[in-house]
Amino acid sequence: GSRKVVFFNDNTGLEIVSDLCLAHFLLTSDQVEVVEMKVKMFPFFVSDATPADIGKTLDFLRTIDDPKAQKVGDELASMIKKGRFVVTPEPFMTTGRPMWEMPETLRDDLKQNADLVIVKGDLMYRKLFGDYIFSATTPFEQLTSYFPCPMVSLRTCKSPLAVGLAEGQASKLEGLDPTWQTDGQYGMIQVVDPAPVTAVQASAPLSLGPNWNAKGRAEYVVKLA
Repeated sequence: GSRKVVFFNDNTGLEIVSDLCLAHFLLTSDQVEVVEMKVKMFPFFVSDATPADIGKTLDFLRTIDDPKAQKVGDELASMIKKGRFVVTPEPFMTTGRPMWEMPETLRDDLKQNADLVIVKGDLMYRKLFGDYIFSATTPFEQLTSYFPCPMVSLRTCKSPLAVGLAEGQASKLEGLDPTWQTDGQYGMIQVVDPAPVTAVQASAPLSLGPNWNAKGRAEYVVKLA
């Protein structure tokens, strides 16, 4: 079948411009037949992109005094009419439920039709792990093995949660910058082609309120499938 890439988009503004440029590259590379952007139904965290934001951004690209930007805008608009570029409001993205509780309709759609999902943003990273805190060396692919298709996570670090690091990498980063997990100066790209499992070893859930303590951890098992 046709190759399809799905975005779980994050912010509007410059970020959605970058997302549209990446979508255009994928669609014109002869490697991808369809790109679908699953966006928030409303700006969940103020700056989240909605379908209206994508429409306005495409209009901006098509009218800006820059031939290359116009080309991206015009060709993406044409691909919308051809069904190659699809924008879908996804209700699940604006719930507080962890990613492994995605509706069966969404899970089945991704499993059957998506060759890759690009999960964007720090909030979606937290959603991947249900806002639970894990040891930084816990393998990313273990914790996301419930995901129904290959996935890449792109995030700027803005919350005290990171997994998939090499042994000693977290302490090295803390030595360079004690606030590296939250100051927005670092980013992470993590890729997984998941294999199903029924459970993983995890750390205890912690409140993210003002008394949140990153050191307080206890072991338990979270059912993921």
